Amino acid sequence: MLAAELLPRKIRVNAIAPGFILTPTMGVAELTEEQRAEFIEQGNASTPMGRGGTVEEVAAAALYLAVEATFTTGLELPVDGGFGRGLGA
Repeated sequence: MLAAELLPRKIRVNAIAPGFILTPTMGVAELTEEQRAEFIEQGNASTPMGRGGTVEEVAAAALYLAVEATFTTGLELPVDGGFGRGLGA
């Protein structure tokens, strides 16, 4: 595990595992407006929280790991609205 390997060098290794995240360019490439809306609707329906995440929410997770979680290493932080925990939609 990379976190264990780099620990003696005081390097923390963490990861963010995003789920369905709404981005400004999501679904723009070669999709009609109707297809894009359907894609977003399906993504929202597949997420237990009933909506896609935002880039700001992913950024907040990154900021937390970089600034606040200084005693944390080897963590995979899901930012997926509960999808990875099988909470059901």
